[in-house]
Amino acid sequence: MTNKVDKKQLVGLGMALVPTDDACMALKSFVSSLAENGLEFSYALHTAASIPHMSLMQAVFDNRDAALAALDQLDLAGLSKGLEVTDISVWATRIMFLNFKLTEELKQLHIQCFKLWHPIAIFGSADPQAFEGITQGQQERYQKTGYP
Repeated sequence: MTNKVDKKQLVGLGMALVPTDDACMALKSFVSSLAENGLEFSYALHTAASIPHMSLMQAVFDNRDAALAALDQLDLAGLSKGLEVTDISVWATRIMFLNFKLTEELKQLHIQCFKLWHPIAIFGSADPQAFEGITQGQQERYQKTGYP
């Protein structure tokens, strides 16, 4: 008997914090101003209205319902609605990060997400993009785990 998973049934899911509408508009305006100066970025979270976000975790699952149900266990009570940006960085030549101050509450939320999803994930990342400008070691880790 084999434990092969039908790849047609796999689903990639991500858990992210999304800014308020006003903050999204401010970030989109900022990115537009960069484009006017020759720097172009897009948003990794592609929806009908592609939006900036803070990823907590992403993974590939063979049971979408179980993965979504696990998120019902997240404790969001201690998370502040205002997070402080400490600086901005660009990674892999095209990914802009707003680097947030790592509060204990934010760290605990990420740990919660990891503990809920890691045991039921079948592959580490749901990120389909091809990274540019990363080291050989990062590329090898990405191919093995799904994360650079």
